Amino acid sequence: MAKQDKHETKYASALRRHAEELVDIGSGTLQNVPPERILNVLHELRVHQIELEMQNEELRRAQGELEESRSKYVDLYDFAPIGYITLGQNGSIIEANLAAAELLEIERRYLIRRAFSSLVSPDFRGVFILHRKQVSQTLTPQACELKLLKKGVEPFYAHLRSIAVQDSTGTPVQIRMAISDITERKQAEEAQQKSERKYRQLIETLHEGIWVIDRNSSITFVNPRLAEMFGYTVEEMQGKHLFSFMDEQGIETARNMERLRRGIKEQHELAFVRKDGSRIHVIMETSPMMDERGVYAGALAGVQDITERKQTERIKDEFIGMVSHEIKTPLTVIIGSLSVAGMEGIPAEQSRELIRNAGLYAEALAGIVENLLELSRHQSDRLALQSERTEIATMTREVIGKLQTKSAVHHLTIDIPPDIPAVTVDRIRMERVLHNLVENAIKYSPKGGEVKVFARHEEAQLVIGVSDKGMGISPEDQIRLFQPFERIAAYENDTIAGLGLGLRVCRILVEAHGGRIWLESEKGKGSTFFFTVPIEGEVGKVSN
Repeated sequence: MAKQDKHETKYASALRRHAEELVDIGSGTLQNVPPERILNVLHELRVHQIELEMQNEELRRAQGELEESRSKYVDLYDFAPIGYITLGQNGSIIEANLAAAELLEIERRYLIRRAFSSLVSPDFRGVFILHRKQVSQTLTPQACELKLLKKGVEPFYAHLRSIAVQDSTGTPVQIRMAISDITERKQAEEAQQKSERKYRQLIETLHEGIWVIDRNSSITFVNPRLAEMFGYTVEEMQGKHLFSFMDEQGIETARNMERLRRGIKEQHELAFVRKDGSRIHVIMETSPMMDERGVYAGALAGVQDITERKQTERIKDEFIGMVSHEIKTPLTVIIGSLSVAGMEGIPAEQSRELIRNAGLYAEALAGIVENLLELSRHQSDRLALQSERTEIATMTREVIGKLQTKSAVHHLTIDIPPDIPAVTVDRIRMERVLHNLVENAIKYSPKGGEVKVFARHEEAQLVIGVSDKGMGISPEDQIRLFQPFERIAAYENDTIAGLGLGLRVCRILVEAHGGRIWLESEKGKGSTFFFTVPIEGEVGKVSN
């Protein structure tokens, strides 16, 4: 293009010289000029005239296209869906499109020469000042989010993307900004954040444990309840592999992920290992999470601690086994004794002994059943006491009389002063308390010795005690002795009969009367069980 322009310039200069020569000649005479030269110069002038006309036509066409392009640019600028604003060096608006005026609800003519910062919400003016500074210093596109003011309504969220315009020396002289209304997006984000906070709070306060694993079974989220179940902190569990908390059976179950990978929910009863090494039994209901292509991406699991339930089931199974054994033993003796006693030829004395033996085991069976009934009444809140004035000494003699035949190696004694006052109690339940305590004293001092029942008057209550000369009870056993189905560890595996209910029933009945029960014991020196009874008590239905 530069070479072409240079050629055209030389051509025009030469043509001008020819024309000047013709003018000089014309001022004299043409007779001395050869006709060929005149014709040649005229031809060249004519060609140049045509070229000029063509150039003028091209210029007019280019000018038309330029005007049309400018008109399109103005239309695109004015009717663009986002606002465009140009700021001068002092931060005032020097140009704005219709969309910007519509966004700000200000006529365009009133925007010109107005400081843009006056349209920024006061809380965000610092953000805008920093944004403008970054644009001018970096000379690269910058973006920010802020609130702009709108006449008569709440400020709206806007996204600004700005770039500096430089002069020929590279100095920034203007800032061009594109402005988008992002209020709906921000409201959606705030609503989403609020929803996430709500559901996170819900998940974190659930009584059920929640965890999320990725496709590799690594834990990406646990709620505080799950961490508490396992004895860890949330931070300690996140990022660990699921197998880190499972026993071998659980790992084997979890390895089979095929159903989860097919998008099928599963429920498993598994055992995990707590941080302290103890086992926790759970029901884990797992829901698979699939990505946008339908490929398995992980799982969400709800975890419910059923350790207590499993322990209860174990206790129930053991209880059924113990009850079956404890009932079967006296029943076998009763049936056997009565069968033999009824045979022909059995001496009368032997028959009477067999019948007496059957009676003793029948009483033992009745005691087991009565203890079970008392425990059941207490647990179902149906324990009702019937009060009557009762002489403790008389009641004690009757209980001792029934138990005297239980052992030939024990000496049962009573030490109750004659001036001990009568008490208002449920006589049958007090007999059950004494019966259980004396029977235990006999059973758990197998080498014999004295079993003594005593009482003393202390202020507004009687203190009644049962002492033995047995092996004593360790502090560890004393802690759990009044719980149901608990027996002294030293005798759990020997031949001493019992369900471990007697002392639990004693505690229930004593507390139902407004008293308390405790023991004093030392290994190798025997034990003494104490309980108190108010002298003037009011008894009736007692809640669990």
